Amino acid sequence: MLATRTERINKLERANKRLKGWRRAIAAGEAAGPAIGALVAIMSDSAVSIPKRIQAAEGLLAYKTPQDVAESAKAFLASVFMDPDQNIDHRLAATTALRRSEDVRIMPPIERPVRTDNPVEAEEKPIPLLELARLQRERADRMEREARQIRVLSDGRVLVFDEPNDGNGGSDSGD
Repeated sequence: MLATRTERINKLERANKRLKGWRRAIAAGEAAGPAIGALVAIMSDSAVSIPKRIQAAEGLLAYKTPQDVAESAKAFLASVFMDPDQNIDHRLAATTALRRSEDVRIMPPIERPVRTDNPVEAEEKPIPLLELARLQRERADRMEREARQIRVLSDGRVLVFDEPNDGNGGSDSGD
């Protein structure tokens, strides 16, 4: 009987210490800014649902916050995922939020191809505007000539002219 009383007293002292820490965190959060204060208040409010409290704690840990506020958020998340009576989804969400804030995510290194050529020589030099206009005109003329040499009939047959069609009934090879 004495052991159970001692256990209950220890448990109540831990809960009291946690509540005092949260009160200090709320005060520090309000001093740090209204958003942090609001998140701390949501996280500390037992009337709010556990998922929303976890979301508030995650919001506190996602950005730079005062050390005691961050520690209270971590303590809250730890209390959720250590409690076997909590819903497993809530416990997993709390674990994920705490892991995100504490550990660096391991990513494979980015491998870039090694350049074997001289990068100075590989750079394209700009084309002067007049030269670019001349090239575009030549391309347009070539496409127009090719378009005049090919005719598609209504039955699907394709006619190819040996010389450009000048519109005066040039020679056709398949009519």
